[in-house]
Amino acid sequence: MHLEAGKQIALKTEPYKKTWVVTTKIARELISLPEGEKLPTVGYISDALCTSHGIVQKALLTLEESGCVEMKKQGRGGTVLIKKNPPLLFEAAGIKGITGAMPLPLNTCLAGLATGLYDVLSSCPAPFGFAFLHGAQTRVDALLRETYDFVVVSRAAAMLFLERHEELELLADYKSVQYSGHFALFINRKGATRLHDGFTVGVDQQFTDQMILTQLVCSGKKVRFVPMAYQRACSALVSGEIECLVARVDDIAASDIFTVIPLETDGGPDMTTPALLCNRNAFNMKNILSSYLDEGRICVAQQAVMNLTRDPCFY
Repeated sequence: MHLEAGKQIALKTEPYKKTWVVTTKIARELISLPEGEKLPTVGYISDALCTSHGIVQKALLTLEESGCVEMKKQGRGGTVLIKKNPPLLFEAAGIKGITGAMPLPLNTCLAGLATGLYDVLSSCPAPFGFAFLHGAQTRVDALLRETYDFVVVSRAAAMLFLERHEELELLADYKSVQYSGHFALFINRKGATRLHDGFTVGVDQQFTDQMILTQLVCSGKKVRFVPMAYQRACSALVSGEIECLVARVDDIAASDIFTVIPLETDGGPDMTTPALLCNRNAFNMKNILSSYLDEGRICVAQQAVMNLTRDPCFY
């Protein structure tokens, strides 16, 4: 189990009974505890949850009598988790469903990532579903409100958000899985082969990676930033409404009207590697989700979708 002694967890006493709250928290811990492992002592759990021994004992008895778990006392050897019933444990833990938020799956890379995550999390007893939201900032704001159980962003964006928000924690990052293609600077100005002062540059303030790269590319230049949604900016570049845009290479169709400059400050693997963030306030959700996530299976599913040997499936 992942309870930390000395790290007290505030318990709600109203409108719920303390026994119910403790039972749900212990159930959340048991979900991620492998069968055959020892439980912490009653004293350890009561200290970690800032409650009495009696309430912990009653909570454990409730979980056992309701069929959520089967435990065996081994004298001084402690108590061992013999068997668990995941559907009943999820119900006791108050987890009625799990929802993740990620970018719109508009290309095979993201469609494959969504398919892989859906594959592994569909084995969870609680129903799983996606919300597709544009912009890492938008997704993280929703995670901070505890609207979703986890969000998918690039590793570069994840590191930035982790520095800003102590409520967030890294659930996973997958080096064998792809988050997006590489970025380039697109210029739609006749005769221009590089960025010049006075150019109009589209920037999406909700698209964290694009905003970071745009600021790096334009550093030291006197350009005019035009805030707009990324998809709108791609269209605006083609129409000539803006002259420059930092965009993923796969998102803009090749054309003779553009000068395309690969970025030396592309962010490297941190912007092409996916990372999953969760909220620390969702008790033990990181360990619950980690027990179902499998990087190998996610990678295989993504590659199959990207190679067009499998149809995407994420709902």
